[in-house]
Amino acid sequence: MPALPLRPPSRPASRRPVVARAFAQAACITALALAGGASSGADINDPTRGDVVLFPVPFETLRPATAGKPALEGWNMPGRNFRAGDGWWGLVCGTATNCRLVALRLAITPAKHDVYETDPVPSQWLVWSPLPAVGELHAVFKPVRSLAGLPLAAGPVKTWLQRGMAGPYPDAGRIATMEVAITVAPGTTALLVPRLRPAIKRDAGSGQPEALVLELRAGQQRQLLEDFENDSPEALSPVDPKAYLVWAGDLDGDGKLDLLLDTGSCSRKLTLWLSSRAKGPEMVGLAGSFEYFDPARSEC
Repeated sequence: MPALPLRPPSRPASRRPVVARAFAQAACITALALAGGASSGADINDPTRGDVVLFPVPFETLRPATAGKPALEGWNMPGRNFRAGDGWWGLVCGTATNCRLVALRLAITPAKHDVYETDPVPSQWLVWSPLPAVGELHAVFKPVRSLAGLPLAAGPVKTWLQRGMAGPYPDAGRIATMEVAITVAPGTTALLVPRLRPAIKRDAGSGQPEALVLELRAGQQRQLLEDFENDSPEALSPVDPKAYLVWAGDLDGDGKLDLLLDTGSCSRKLTLWLSSRAKGPEMVGLAGSFEYFDPARSEC
C-alpha cells in the first residue's frame, strides 16, 4: 500500500484510554507490592523485553542539584527487576554521523515510586556512570542471553543517520509522507515509511482498527516493523521523522542496517532492530524493547 499523507486531528484527543492505562498499571504494581515478593512477580513491572535490555534517554531527575553536588539522573523504576553491575553500553552522538559506544556501569538504590491515587510502591533508582561529558546520549542498553556475545567495543560505531544531526533527514522526494531515506551504500537506499493500515472487520465485532504503522522498504522487500502509539480514537496524527528514527547504523558489525526507533506518544517507548536477528525474508529482527507509562500520571 502506498504511503499516505495523514490528516491532523479534528478535535482534542480523548484522555480516557490514557487514564485507563494508568489505573491498570497502578493496580498491577499495587498487587505486586501487596504480594510482598518482588522476585516472584518482578517481570510484571519490567518494561523491557528481548535479549537487549534497553532504556531511553533523557533520564528522570532523581535528586535535584544542591550546593557542591550535581543533579542525580536515571530511572526510578517500580519493582525489583534489575541488578547493579557492568556490561552496559551508551550510544552517544555528536551533531553529524559521529556516534560512538561508551562502556557504563549500573548502580541501584532501593526507593519508592508514587502511584496515581494510591500508595507508593517499592522501586529502584537506576543510575548509569560514567556519563559522557561530550555528545548526546541516545540510549543505554545491555545485551543478555542469546545476544550476550554481541561484538561491541568502546569507540566509533557506523552511523548513517541520528536524530542529533543538523537539519532534517533525507526523504524520498514525496511530499507529506514523513518518510526517511537511508543510503547504506552507493546506489542502495532503505526507506522508513509511515503508512495507514486500513481497519479490518471480522465477525462478532472482532478485527483490528485503522492504525499508523512503520514499514521498512529496500528494493522490492517490505517489512512491517511496528505501530505508532495513538491515544485518539478520532484521528491519526502526523509524525516527525526525527521523533521516530532515533538512530540508523550498524551496531552488530555485519555491515547491514540496524535501527533504534521511538513510536511512543503518551508512554515512553524504544525499540532496537538488528539485521543479525532477521529471520526468513525479514531485513531486521527485534532485539530489545522498552515501553513504560509512569503510574504516577493519570493522562498525557
